[in-house]
Amino acid sequence: MANSPKTPFLKTEREKTDHSLTAERDKTNESLTEARDETELRTNQSVDAERLAADRTTLNSRAEADAHRKNEFKTLRVDEKDERKKSDERLLEERQDADNAIEQERSRVDAAMSHERDLKDTLITTLLDQERGQTDQNLKAERSKTDTEAHQASNLLTDEIAEHSKTKVTLTSRDEFLAIVSHDLRNPIGTAYSCAEMLLKDETYKVDVEVRPWIELIKRNVDTALRLISDILDMERIAEGKLALKLERHNVDKILHESVESFALAASTKNVLLSMEPTNIFEEILCDRDRVNQVLSNLIGNALKFTPESGSIILSATLGDNEMQIHVRDSGPGIPKEKMSFIFDRFAQLGSKDRTGLGLGLYISKMLVEAHKGRLWVQSTSGEGSRFSFGLPRIRQPINKSFH
Repeated sequence: MANSPKTPFLKTEREKTDHSLTAERDKTNESLTEARDETELRTNQSVDAERLAADRTTLNSRAEADAHRKNEFKTLRVDEKDERKKSDERLLEERQDADNAIEQERSRVDAAMSHERDLKDTLITTLLDQERGQTDQNLKAERSKTDTEAHQASNLLTDEIAEHSKTKVTLTSRDEFLAIVSHDLRNPIGTAYSCAEMLLKDETYKVDVEVRPWIELIKRNVDTALRLISDILDMERIAEGKLALKLERHNVDKILHESVESFALAASTKNVLLSMEPTNIFEEILCDRDRVNQVLSNLIGNALKFTPESGSIILSATLGDNEMQIHVRDSGPGIPKEKMSFIFDRFAQLGSKDRTGLGLGLYISKMLVEAHKGRLWVQSTSGEGSRFSFGLPRIRQPINKSFH
């Protein structure tokens, strides 16, 4: 048997099995002995009966022969009677010899039968021992396999418990990290953003012309930090299935117009033409407006990052059979084919020189669109720009109000 440890339950069950197997074998031995004894008894009784019948027949034949000879003896002459007496003596001797021969033959047959029975008993015992030996060997092998599997399962359980403890510690650390990010980190950064905005917009504070660009730089970087924090928190909400949507009816033209206004200054600063094509769509869409704006913000921000000066970014919307599609088309360099397959993955970026964020924008956008039961995709030709599109179900289709 394997040297792996056995549990008390396994040991008890095996003791029960061994006890049951021993009892069953004892019962089998007893049954075989009874069957053999009964068979031998019937055989002996049959042989004895046949021998008794043969002896009776022989005795009857002899008695008849003796009576016949006795009657004949009365009619014989004196000299013939002497000869008959001698003949009777020889007959008695022959009968005695015949009886002795029969007795010897019967003894030989009894010995042969006994020997045959012994051979059969030995053969049965040997076959039974072989069968039981094979059963014991199979049982031993099965128990060894069970011990190995139990030992492996025990090791896996131990490892799983250890990993669970690690995961518990990790989750606790992550919860603490998220608490720091969502409160302890975002609050002071938000305060810095508010102060920078107040210095730039409040006429009470006279900001020197040379100082203003530095305050604007502070504001832009603080804004980037806040966006990164929001991306991290959104990613965690998505991972935990806690991203809730506030679904209401909205006009797509207004949503696109707001996005153009939000990025107008950034586009102008980079000398990129940002515009929207009239949609002529009067049908409202059911969506979480803030989340759709977040998707558009990520798509427009990416387009601005890769579109060169004097380029263009155009927003548009179209109606499909089952969805309303919103498009963001740029005149940038396009996306290489080998990178098209992973741009929506977490932390995906097109290159080290493009690292202006964590690479979560497109991943979060995809998750937000899918939370609306929609889809996000891209079409791009190298050297001719890219068009990111997402489709949201039209109102006639049912939609869930939370993402799990």
